[in-house]
Amino acid sequence: MMPAWPGFSLIIVGLLLAGMSPNVFAHHDVNSELTSTASNGQWVNDSIDISGSTTIPANSSSWVLYDITEPYVEWPVLRNGDFFSTVTPVDESLWIWTLSIDVQGLNCICWLEISLPDGLQNKKIFRVFFIGEGPHNPIVSPEHEMVVVIDEPVVISSHAFLADGDLNETMLEVNWCSAPQGACYGELFSDSVNLSWTDEVMTFTIDADSFNLSDGNWEFNYSLIDATLRTSPKIYLRVYVDQTDPIAVINGLSESNESQMISFDGSSSSDGVWSNLQYTWYLTDPNGDFRAAGVQQAQGAHLTLNESITTSGQWQIRLDVTDMVGRRDTTYANLTIHNKAPVAHMSINHLDGGGVGKYQINQGDELILDASNSLDSDIDMANLEYSWLIDGEEISQNKSIDLSEYEPGTYQIDLIVSDDENMKSELQLMVIINKVVEQKQGGFNLIGTVSAIAIIILIIYFIQFRKTPETVSTLPKWQKKSTEPTVENDEVEASDSGMWQDPSNKNQGKD
Repeated sequence: MMPAWPGFSLIIVGLLLAGMSPNVFAHHDVNSELTSTASNGQWVNDSIDISGSTTIPANSSSWVLYDITEPYVEWPVLRNGDFFSTVTPVDESLWIWTLSIDVQGLNCICWLEISLPDGLQNKKIFRVFFIGEGPHNPIVSPEHEMVVVIDEPVVISSHAFLADGDLNETMLEVNWCSAPQGACYGELFSDSVNLSWTDEVMTFTIDADSFNLSDGNWEFNYSLIDATLRTSPKIYLRVYVDQTDPIAVINGLSESNESQMISFDGSSSSDGVWSNLQYTWYLTDPNGDFRAAGVQQAQGAHLTLNESITTSGQWQIRLDVTDMVGRRDTTYANLTIHNKAPVAHMSINHLDGGGVGKYQINQGDELILDASNSLDSDIDMANLEYSWLIDGEEISQNKSIDLSEYEPGTYQIDLIVSDDENMKSELQLMVIINKVVEQKQGGFNLIGTVSAIAIIILIIYFIQFRKTPETVSTLPKWQKKSTEPTVENDEVEASDSGMWQDPSNKNQGKD
Protein backbone atom coordinates (compact mmCIF):
# COMPACT_ATOMS: atom_id res chain seq x y z
CA MET A 1 0.00 0.00 0.00
CA MET A 2 1.29 3.47 -0.87
CA PRO A 3 2.84 5.33 2.10
CA ALA A 4 1.22 8.53 3.27
CA TRP A 5 2.61 11.77 1.92
CA PRO A 6 1.23 14.72 3.93
CA GLY A 7 0.41 17.77 1.88
CA PHE A 8 1.23 16.27 -1.49
CA SER A 9 -0.16 13.69 -3.84
CA LEU A 10 1.68 11.02 -5.71
CA ILE A 11 0.72 12.57 -9.02
CA ILE A 12 2.35 15.83 -8.01
CA VAL A 13 5.52 13.91 -7.13
CA GLY A 14 5.56 12.47 -10.60
CA LEU A 15 5.07 15.90 -12.12
CA LEU A 16 7.71 17.54 -9.97
CA LEU A 17 10.26 14.82 -10.52
CA ALA A 18 9.58 14.67 -14.22
CA GLY A 19 12.37 15.97 -16.38
CA MET A 20 15.59 15.17 -14.57
CA SER A 21 17.65 14.83 -17.74
CA PRO A 22 18.79 17.43 -20.24
CA ASN A 23 16.00 16.37 -22.60
CA VAL A 24 13.33 16.74 -19.93
CA PHE A 25 14.89 19.97 -18.74
CA ALA A 26 14.50 21.29 -22.29
CA HIS A 27 10.85 20.24 -22.18
CA HIS A 28 10.26 22.37 -19.09
CA ASP A 29 12.00 25.36 -20.66
CA VAL A 30 10.29 25.14 -24.01
CA ASN A 31 8.29 28.32 -23.40
CA SER A 32 11.60 30.30 -23.64
CA GLU A 33 10.41 32.95 -21.19
CA LEU A 34 12.66 31.39 -18.53
CA THR A 35 15.41 28.86 -19.38
CA SER A 36 18.61 27.37 -17.98
CA THR A 37 21.44 25.32 -19.43
CA ALA A 38 22.02 23.48 -16.15
CA SER A 39 21.32 19.74 -16.21
CA ASN A 40 19.56 17.64 -13.62
CA GLY A 41 21.43 15.26 -11.31
CA GLN A 42 24.54 17.36 -10.63
CA TRP A 43 26.50 16.56 -7.47
CA VAL A 44 27.64 19.65 -5.56
CA ASN A 45 29.15 20.20 -2.12
CA ASP A 46 29.48 23.90 -1.28
CA SER A 47 27.27 25.88 -3.65
CA ILE A 48 24.79 25.63 -6.47
CA ASP A 49 25.73 27.78 -9.41
CA ILE A 50 23.11 27.95 -12.13
CA SER A 51 22.51 30.38 -15.00
CA GLY A 52 20.07 30.98 -17.79
CA SER A 53 18.12 33.55 -19.80
CA THR A 54 14.71 35.18 -19.70
CA THR A 55 12.53 37.35 -21.90
CA ILE A 56 10.64 38.57 -18.83
CA PRO A 57 11.97 41.46 -16.73
CA ALA A 58 14.04 39.66 -14.09
CA ASN A 59 13.72 42.09 -11.20
CA SER A 60 11.10 40.07 -9.22
CA SER A 61 12.41 36.51 -9.22
CA SER A 62 12.21 34.10 -6.27
CA TRP A 63 13.61 30.63 -5.53
CA VAL A 64 13.17 27.75 -3.05
CA LEU A 65 15.42 24.74 -2.34
CA TYR A 66 13.53 21.64 -1.04
CA ASP A 67 14.87 18.41 0.49
CA ILE A 68 13.30 15.50 -1.43
CA THR A 69 15.41 12.70 0.00
CA GLU A 70 12.17 11.29 1.40
CA PRO A 71 9.73 12.21 -1.38
CA TYR A 72 6.59 10.92 0.33
CA VAL A 73 6.65 13.35 3.24
CA GLU A 74 6.18 17.09 3.16
CA TRP A 75 9.34 18.53 1.69
CA PRO A 76 11.42 20.60 4.12
CA VAL A 77 12.55 24.02 2.83
CA LEU A 78 16.35 24.25 3.16
CA ARG A 79 16.98 27.59 1.47
CA ASN A 80 14.88 30.29 -0.17
CA GLY A 81 15.32 33.84 -1.38
CA ASP A 82 14.37 36.64 -3.78
CA PHE A 83 16.19 37.96 -6.84
CA PHE A 84 18.86 36.47 -9.03
CA SER A 85 22.48 36.94 -8.11
CA THR A 86 23.14 38.86 -11.34
CA VAL A 87 21.04 40.03 -14.28
CA THR A 88 22.68 41.23 -17.50
CA PRO A 89 20.59 42.83 -20.28
CA VAL A 90 21.40 41.59 -23.75
CA ASP A 91 18.82 43.62 -25.69
CA GLU A 92 15.41 45.19 -25.03
CA SER A 93 13.68 41.85 -24.30
CA LEU A 94 16.44 39.44 -23.27
CA TRP A 95 18.32 39.12 -19.99
CA ILE A 96 21.03 36.72 -18.83
CA TRP A 97 20.78 35.74 -15.18
CA THR A 98 22.87 33.81 -12.64
CA LEU A 99 22.04 32.37 -9.24
CA SER A 100 24.47 31.19 -6.54
CA ILE A 101 23.21 29.40 -3.42
CA ASP A 102 25.39 28.47 -0.46
CA VAL A 103 24.70 24.83 0.42
CA GLN A 104 27.54 24.14 2.81
CA GLY A 105 26.59 21.65 5.50
CA LEU A 106 23.68 20.17 3.51
CA ASN A 107 23.51 16.49 2.64
CA CYS A 108 20.42 15.71 0.55
CA ILE A 109 18.78 15.10 -2.72
CA CYS A 110 17.38 18.58 -3.34
CA TRP A 111 14.85 20.21 -5.61
CA LEU A 112 15.44 23.78 -6.78
CA GLU A 113 12.45 25.78 -7.97
CA ILE A 114 12.99 29.18 -9.65
CA SER A 115 9.96 31.41 -10.26
CA LEU A 116 9.51 34.61 -12.23
CA PRO A 117 6.17 36.50 -12.32
CA ASP A 118 4.65 37.17 -15.72
CA GLY A 119 1.45 39.15 -15.33
CA LEU A 120 -1.00 37.01 -13.34
CA GLN A 121 1.07 33.86 -13.88
CA ASN A 122 4.46 32.59 -12.74
CA LYS A 123 7.02 31.03 -15.05
CA LYS A 124 9.03 28.29 -13.33
CA ILE A 125 11.97 25.95 -13.89
CA PHE A 126 13.04 22.98 -11.74
CA ARG A 127 16.35 21.21 -11.22
CA VAL A 128 17.46 18.26 -9.04
CA PHE A 129 20.84 18.30 -7.26
CA PHE A 130 22.75 15.77 -5.16
CA ILE A 131 24.20 17.92 -2.35
CA GLY A 132 26.85 16.91 0.20
CA GLU A 133 29.24 14.02 0.53
CA GLY A 134 26.51 11.37 0.46
CA PRO A 135 26.07 8.52 -0.09
CA HIS A 136 23.12 9.41 -2.29
CA ASN A 137 20.52 6.92 -3.39
CA PRO A 138 19.42 6.73 -7.02
CA ILE A 139 16.43 8.84 -7.97
CA VAL A 140 13.71 7.97 -10.49
CA SER A 141 11.37 10.38 -12.26
CA PRO A 142 8.36 8.57 -13.80
CA GLU A 143 7.23 9.52 -17.28
CA HIS A 144 4.05 7.46 -17.07
CA GLU A 145 0.65 8.03 -15.51
CA MET A 146 0.06 6.96 -11.94
CA VAL A 147 -2.88 4.82 -13.14
CA VAL A 148 -2.27 2.31 -15.92
CA VAL A 149 -4.96 0.28 -17.70
CA ILE A 150 -3.76 -2.94 -19.26
CA ASP A 151 -5.40 -4.65 -22.18
CA GLU A 152 -2.26 -5.26 -24.19
CA PRO A 153 1.29 -5.07 -22.72
CA VAL A 154 2.17 -1.56 -21.49
CA VAL A 155 5.65 0.00 -21.60
CA ILE A 156 6.65 1.94 -18.46
CA SER A 157 9.28 4.69 -18.90
CA SER A 158 11.19 6.71 -16.28
CA HIS A 159 14.23 8.94 -16.01
CA ALA A 160 16.87 7.77 -13.55
CA PHE A 161 19.86 9.57 -12.01
CA LEU A 162 22.79 8.29 -10.02
CA ALA A 163 25.11 10.41 -7.90
CA ASP A 164 27.83 7.99 -8.93
CA GLY A 165 28.10 4.68 -10.72
CA ASP A 166 26.87 3.33 -14.03
CA LEU A 167 23.20 3.09 -14.96
CA ASN A 168 23.84 -0.12 -16.86
CA GLU A 169 24.87 -1.78 -13.60
CA THR A 170 21.52 -1.10 -11.96
CA MET A 171 18.54 -3.40 -11.57
CA LEU A 172 14.82 -2.78 -11.12
CA GLU A 173 12.81 -4.43 -8.39
CA VAL A 174 9.04 -4.66 -8.93
CA ASN A 175 6.47 -5.54 -6.24
CA TRP A 176 2.78 -6.12 -6.85
CA CYS A 177 -0.36 -7.44 -5.20
CA SER A 178 -4.07 -7.76 -5.84
CA ALA A 179 -5.92 -4.71 -4.49
CA PRO A 180 -9.66 -5.07 -5.21
CA GLN A 181 -10.53 -2.39 -2.63
CA GLY A 182 -7.51 -0.17 -3.27
CA ALA A 183 -5.19 -1.84 -0.73
CA CYS A 184 -3.15 -5.02 -1.02
CA TYR A 185 -5.16 -8.11 -0.27
CA GLY A 186 -3.54 -11.52 -0.15
CA GLU A 187 -0.10 -12.50 -1.39
CA LEU A 188 2.60 -9.93 -2.22
CA PHE A 189 4.67 -10.76 -5.29
CA SER A 190 8.19 -9.50 -6.06
CA ASP A 191 10.57 -9.88 -8.98
CA SER A 192 13.51 -8.27 -10.76
CA VAL A 193 12.82 -7.25 -14.32
CA ASN A 194 15.01 -6.49 -17.27
CA LEU A 195 15.60 -2.85 -18.13
CA SER A 196 16.27 -1.16 -21.42
CA TRP A 197 18.24 2.12 -21.35
CA THR A 198 18.33 5.06 -23.71
CA ASP A 199 20.62 7.64 -22.12
CA GLU A 200 19.02 8.22 -18.68
CA VAL A 201 15.63 6.79 -19.71
CA MET A 202 14.84 3.28 -18.53
CA THR A 203 11.90 1.20 -19.78
CA PHE A 204 10.27 -2.06 -18.80
CA THR A 205 7.02 -3.80 -19.74
CA ILE A 206 4.03 -4.78 -17.63
CA ASP A 207 2.30 -7.68 -19.31
CA ALA A 208 -0.68 -9.49 -17.80
CA ASP A 209 0.68 -12.88 -18.82
CA SER A 210 4.25 -12.27 -17.60
CA PHE A 211 3.08 -11.03 -14.21
CA ASN A 212 0.21 -13.56 -14.06
CA LEU A 213 -2.38 -10.80 -13.70
CA SER A 214 -6.07 -11.65 -13.84
CA ASP A 215 -8.74 -9.06 -14.58
CA GLY A 216 -9.01 -6.67 -11.68
CA ASN A 217 -7.24 -4.00 -9.65
CA TRP A 218 -3.53 -4.37 -8.85
CA GLU A 219 -1.10 -2.29 -6.79
CA PHE A 220 2.45 -1.93 -8.22
CA ASN A 221 5.63 -0.26 -7.01
CA TYR A 222 9.15 -0.34 -8.33
CA SER A 223 12.58 0.99 -7.31
CA LEU A 224 16.01 1.24 -8.92
CA ILE A 225 18.95 -0.47 -7.17
CA ASP A 226 22.51 0.60 -8.02
CA ALA A 227 25.68 -1.47 -7.95
CA THR A 228 26.22 -0.76 -4.23
CA LEU A 229 22.60 -1.84 -3.48
CA ARG A 230 21.43 1.67 -2.76
CA THR A 231 17.73 1.87 -3.58
CA SER A 232 15.72 4.73 -5.02
CA PRO A 233 12.43 5.81 -3.40
CA LYS A 234 9.62 3.60 -4.63
CA ILE A 235 7.38 4.73 -7.46
CA TYR A 236 3.76 3.63 -6.97
CA LEU A 237 1.18 3.03 -9.64
CA ARG A 238 -2.21 1.42 -9.84
CA VAL A 239 -2.77 -1.13 -12.58
CA TYR A 240 -6.21 -2.08 -13.91
CA VAL A 241 -6.29 -5.26 -15.95
CA ASP A 242 -9.18 -5.81 -18.35
CA GLN A 243 -8.78 -8.50 -20.98
CA THR A 244 -12.43 -9.61 -21.08
CA ASP A 245 -14.88 -8.47 -23.73
CA PRO A 246 -18.06 -6.92 -22.31
CA ILE A 247 -21.47 -8.49 -22.95
CA ALA A 248 -24.41 -6.16 -23.63
CA VAL A 249 -27.86 -7.23 -22.38
CA ILE A 250 -31.21 -5.41 -22.73
CA ASN A 251 -34.27 -6.24 -20.62
CA GLY A 252 -37.61 -4.60 -21.41
CA LEU A 253 -41.04 -4.84 -23.05
CA SER A 254 -41.45 -6.02 -26.62
CA GLU A 255 -44.72 -4.13 -27.24
CA SER A 256 -46.67 -1.27 -25.73
CA ASN A 257 -49.26 1.39 -26.48
CA GLU A 258 -48.60 5.01 -27.25
CA SER A 259 -48.06 7.35 -24.29
CA GLN A 260 -47.22 4.56 -21.88
CA MET A 261 -44.01 4.79 -19.88
CA ILE A 262 -41.53 2.32 -21.37
CA SER A 263 -38.28 1.34 -19.63
CA PHE A 264 -35.29 -0.69 -20.76
CA ASP A 265 -32.62 -1.97 -18.42
CA GLY A 266 -29.04 -2.69 -19.46
CA SER A 267 -27.69 -3.34 -15.98
CA SER A 268 -27.41 -7.08 -16.67
CA SER A 269 -24.56 -6.30 -19.06
CA SER A 270 -21.23 -7.58 -17.77
CA ASP A 271 -17.47 -7.24 -18.19
CA GLY A 272 -15.89 -9.94 -16.11
CA VAL A 273 -14.92 -8.52 -12.70
CA TRP A 274 -15.55 -4.97 -13.82
CA SER A 275 -18.78 -3.05 -13.47
CA ASN A 276 -17.74 0.39 -14.70
CA LEU A 277 -19.20 0.03 -18.19
CA GLN A 278 -20.17 2.97 -20.34
CA TYR A 279 -23.72 2.70 -21.77
CA THR A 280 -24.84 4.35 -25.01
CA TRP A 281 -28.46 4.04 -26.20
CA TYR A 282 -29.81 4.54 -29.72
CA LEU A 283 -33.32 4.54 -31.27
CA THR A 284 -34.51 3.69 -34.78
CA ASP A 285 -38.13 4.68 -35.46
CA PRO A 286 -40.58 2.94 -37.84
CA ASN A 287 -39.55 5.36 -40.61
CA GLY A 288 -35.92 4.23 -40.35
CA ASP A 289 -34.62 7.42 -38.72
CA PHE A 290 -31.69 6.66 -36.40
CA ARG A 291 -30.72 8.83 -33.44
CA ALA A 292 -28.98 8.70 -30.08
CA ALA A 293 -31.22 8.76 -27.02
CA GLY A 294 -31.37 12.12 -25.24
CA VAL A 295 -29.84 12.79 -21.85
CA GLN A 296 -33.32 12.90 -20.30
CA GLN A 297 -34.07 9.44 -21.69
CA ALA A 298 -30.77 7.64 -21.12
CA GLN A 299 -29.44 7.49 -17.57
CA GLY A 300 -26.52 5.09 -17.53
CA ALA A 301 -27.79 1.53 -17.75
CA HIS A 302 -31.44 2.65 -17.96
CA LEU A 303 -33.47 4.00 -20.86
CA THR A 304 -36.90 5.54 -20.23
CA LEU A 305 -39.23 6.42 -23.11
CA ASN A 306 -42.54 8.24 -23.09
CA GLU A 307 -42.97 11.44 -25.08
CA SER A 308 -40.27 10.41 -27.55
CA ILE A 309 -42.43 7.51 -28.84
CA THR A 310 -44.85 9.40 -31.08
CA THR A 311 -45.14 6.97 -33.99
CA SER A 312 -46.71 3.55 -33.91
CA GLY A 313 -44.99 0.63 -35.55
CA GLN A 314 -41.73 -1.26 -35.13
CA TRP A 315 -38.97 0.50 -33.15
CA GLN A 316 -35.44 -0.79 -32.64
CA ILE A 317 -33.52 -0.16 -29.42
CA ARG A 318 -29.73 -0.43 -29.56
CA LEU A 319 -27.35 -0.59 -26.60
CA ASP A 320 -23.56 -0.25 -26.83
CA VAL A 321 -21.51 -1.11 -23.75
CA THR A 322 -17.84 -0.08 -23.64
CA ASP A 323 -15.34 -1.10 -20.99
CA MET A 324 -12.44 0.99 -19.72
CA VAL A 325 -9.97 -0.34 -22.29
CA GLY A 326 -12.31 0.40 -25.20
CA ARG A 327 -13.74 -3.05 -25.81
CA ARG A 328 -17.33 -2.82 -26.96
CA ASP A 329 -20.37 -5.01 -27.41
CA THR A 330 -23.69 -4.16 -29.06
CA THR A 331 -27.15 -5.67 -28.68
CA TYR A 332 -30.63 -4.84 -30.01
CA ALA A 333 -34.23 -5.09 -28.83
CA ASN A 334 -37.39 -4.66 -30.91
CA LEU A 335 -40.37 -2.70 -29.63
CA THR A 336 -43.81 -2.66 -31.26
CA ILE A 337 -45.89 0.44 -30.50
CA HIS A 338 -49.65 0.18 -31.03
CA ASN A 339 -51.58 3.30 -31.90
CA LYS A 340 -54.52 3.93 -29.60
CA ALA A 341 -57.61 5.01 -31.57
CA PRO A 342 -59.40 8.20 -30.45
CA VAL A 343 -62.83 8.09 -28.79
CA ALA A 344 -65.27 10.74 -30.01
CA HIS A 345 -67.44 12.41 -27.38
CA MET A 346 -70.23 14.93 -27.97
CA SER A 347 -71.83 17.22 -25.42
CA ILE A 348 -75.18 18.94 -26.06
CA ASN A 349 -75.54 22.37 -24.50
CA HIS A 350 -72.68 21.56 -22.12
CA LEU A 351 -74.32 18.33 -20.95
CA ASP A 352 -73.14 14.80 -21.67
CA GLY A 353 -74.65 13.65 -24.95
CA GLY A 354 -73.54 10.05 -24.66
CA GLY A 355 -76.20 7.61 -25.86
CA VAL A 356 -78.45 10.35 -27.30
CA GLY A 357 -79.41 9.53 -30.86
CA LYS A 358 -82.15 12.14 -31.40
CA TYR A 359 -82.58 15.62 -29.97
CA GLN A 360 -85.50 18.08 -30.45
CA ILE A 361 -85.64 21.79 -29.86
CA ASN A 362 -87.94 24.62 -30.85
CA GLN A 363 -86.82 27.13 -33.39
CA GLY A 364 -84.59 29.74 -31.76
CA ASP A 365 -83.58 27.62 -28.78
CA GLU A 366 -79.87 27.26 -27.96
CA LEU A 367 -78.11 24.26 -29.45
CA ILE A 368 -74.32 23.95 -29.04
CA LEU A 369 -72.57 20.69 -29.87
CA ASP A 370 -69.05 20.27 -28.43
CA ALA A 371 -66.39 17.55 -29.02
CA SER A 372 -63.76 18.91 -26.60
CA ASN A 373 -64.06 15.89 -24.31
CA SER A 374 -63.04 13.43 -27.00
CA LEU A 375 -60.25 11.14 -25.79
CA ASP A 376 -56.94 9.79 -27.09
CA SER A 377 -53.46 9.01 -25.79
CA ASP A 378 -51.59 11.85 -24.12
CA ILE A 379 -49.29 12.15 -27.11
CA ASP A 380 -52.10 12.41 -29.69
CA MET A 381 -54.52 14.62 -27.75
CA ALA A 382 -52.91 17.81 -29.02
CA ASN A 383 -53.05 16.54 -32.61
CA LEU A 384 -56.71 15.49 -32.79
CA GLU A 385 -58.67 16.77 -35.78
CA TYR A 386 -62.42 17.39 -35.76
CA SER A 387 -64.92 17.33 -38.63
CA TRP A 388 -68.63 18.23 -38.35
CA LEU A 389 -71.00 17.24 -41.15
CA ILE A 390 -74.66 18.16 -41.59
CA ASP A 391 -76.53 15.92 -43.99
CA GLY A 392 -73.19 14.68 -45.36
CA GLU A 393 -71.63 18.11 -45.95
CA GLU A 394 -68.72 19.31 -43.78
CA ILE A 395 -69.49 22.62 -42.11
CA SER A 396 -66.71 22.99 -39.54
CA GLN A 397 -63.36 21.66 -38.28
CA ASN A 398 -63.63 23.35 -34.91
CA LYS A 399 -64.15 21.53 -31.64
CA SER A 400 -67.73 22.87 -31.35
CA ILE A 401 -70.57 24.13 -33.53
CA ASP A 402 -73.60 26.35 -32.79
CA LEU A 403 -76.94 25.39 -34.41
CA SER A 404 -79.07 27.88 -32.48
CA GLU A 405 -79.91 29.93 -35.60
CA TYR A 406 -80.79 27.02 -37.87
CA GLU A 407 -84.18 26.91 -39.61
CA PRO A 408 -86.83 24.34 -38.65
CA GLY A 409 -86.24 20.92 -40.06
CA THR A 410 -84.58 17.58 -39.45
CA TYR A 411 -80.78 17.40 -39.64
CA GLN A 412 -78.33 14.49 -39.45
CA ILE A 413 -75.19 15.55 -37.57
CA ASP A 414 -71.98 13.52 -37.99
CA LEU A 415 -68.88 14.08 -35.82
CA ILE A 416 -65.57 12.55 -36.98
CA VAL A 417 -62.51 12.71 -34.69
CA SER A 418 -59.13 11.69 -36.23
CA ASP A 419 -55.62 11.29 -34.76
CA ASP A 420 -52.26 11.94 -36.42
CA GLU A 421 -52.25 8.48 -38.01
CA ASN A 422 -55.77 8.93 -39.41
CA MET A 423 -57.46 6.53 -37.01
CA LYS A 424 -61.05 7.75 -36.58
CA SER A 425 -64.01 7.67 -34.24
CA GLU A 426 -67.51 8.77 -35.35
CA LEU A 427 -70.78 9.80 -33.70
CA GLN A 428 -74.22 10.57 -35.20
CA LEU A 429 -77.06 12.70 -33.86
CA MET A 430 -80.49 13.44 -35.37
CA VAL A 431 -81.57 17.01 -34.60
CA ILE A 432 -85.20 18.09 -35.05
CA ILE A 433 -85.95 21.82 -34.94
CA ASN A 434 -89.70 22.49 -34.54
CA LYS A 435 -91.42 25.51 -36.06
CA VAL A 436 -93.17 27.89 -33.64
CA VAL A 437 -96.46 29.71 -34.86
CA GLU A 438 -96.38 33.35 -33.87
CA GLN A 439 -99.69 35.00 -32.59
CA LYS A 440 -100.70 38.65 -33.11
CA GLN A 441 -101.03 41.03 -30.19
CA GLY A 442 -104.57 40.70 -28.61
CA GLY A 443 -105.48 37.69 -30.71
CA PHE A 444 -106.02 35.57 -27.62
CA ASN A 445 -108.88 37.89 -26.28
CA LEU A 446 -110.75 37.93 -29.61
CA ILE A 447 -110.68 34.18 -29.90
CA GLY A 448 -111.80 33.88 -26.32
CA THR A 449 -114.71 36.23 -26.86
CA VAL A 450 -115.88 34.47 -30.01
CA SER A 451 -115.56 31.14 -28.28
CA ALA A 452 -117.64 32.35 -25.32
CA ILE A 453 -120.43 33.62 -27.58
CA ALA A 454 -120.50 30.37 -29.48
CA ILE A 455 -120.77 28.45 -26.23
CA ILE A 456 -123.69 30.62 -25.04
CA ILE A 457 -125.55 30.10 -28.33
CA LEU A 458 -125.04 26.39 -28.07
CA ILE A 459 -126.35 26.38 -24.53
CA ILE A 460 -129.53 28.29 -25.57
CA TYR A 461 -130.06 26.00 -28.50
CA PHE A 462 -129.63 23.00 -26.29
CA ILE A 463 -132.16 24.29 -23.79
CA GLN A 464 -134.73 24.92 -26.52
CA PHE A 465 -134.14 21.57 -28.02
CA ARG A 466 -134.81 19.90 -24.70
CA LYS A 467 -138.35 21.39 -24.30
CA THR A 468 -141.20 18.68 -24.36
CA PRO A 469 -143.97 18.47 -27.07
CA GLU A 470 -146.70 18.76 -24.39
CA THR A 471 -145.54 22.16 -23.45
CA VAL A 472 -145.75 23.27 -27.02
CA SER A 473 -149.34 21.89 -27.51
CA THR A 474 -150.86 24.02 -24.70
CA LEU A 475 -151.25 26.83 -27.15
CA PRO A 476 -154.66 26.83 -29.01
CA LYS A 477 -154.71 25.53 -32.47
CA TRP A 478 -156.83 27.82 -34.50
CA GLN A 479 -158.70 26.66 -37.50
CA LYS A 480 -158.80 28.63 -40.64
CA LYS A 481 -161.83 30.83 -40.67
CA SER A 482 -164.48 29.44 -43.04
CA THR A 483 -167.53 30.91 -44.57
CA GLU A 484 -169.21 27.60 -44.14
CA PRO A 485 -171.71 27.49 -41.27
CA THR A 486 -170.58 24.12 -40.17
CA VAL A 487 -167.23 22.86 -38.99
CA GLU A 488 -165.36 20.04 -40.52
CA ASN A 489 -165.69 17.94 -37.39
CA ASP A 490 -168.64 17.61 -35.15
CA GLU A 491 -166.61 17.18 -32.04
CA VAL A 492 -163.52 18.83 -30.66
CA GLU A 493 -161.65 17.12 -27.99
CA ALA A 494 -161.20 19.06 -24.88
CA SER A 495 -157.80 20.11 -24.03
CA ASP A 496 -156.06 18.48 -21.25
CA SER A 497 -156.45 21.59 -19.23
CA GLY A 498 -160.18 21.54 -19.64
CA MET A 499 -160.27 25.06 -20.92
CA TRP A 500 -161.97 24.21 -24.06
CA GLN A 501 -165.52 22.69 -24.29
CA ASP A 502 -167.42 20.83 -26.88
CA PRO A 503 -168.62 23.22 -29.55
CA SER A 504 -172.12 21.95 -29.10
CA ASN A 505 -172.12 23.49 -25.73
CA LYS A 506 -170.51 26.70 -26.71
CA ASN A 507 -173.49 28.72 -25.60
CA GLN A 508 -173.85 26.90 -22.36
CA GLY A 509 -173.49 29.05 -19.39
CA LYS A 510 -174.78 32.22 -20.99
CA ASP A 511 -177.69 34.00 -19.81
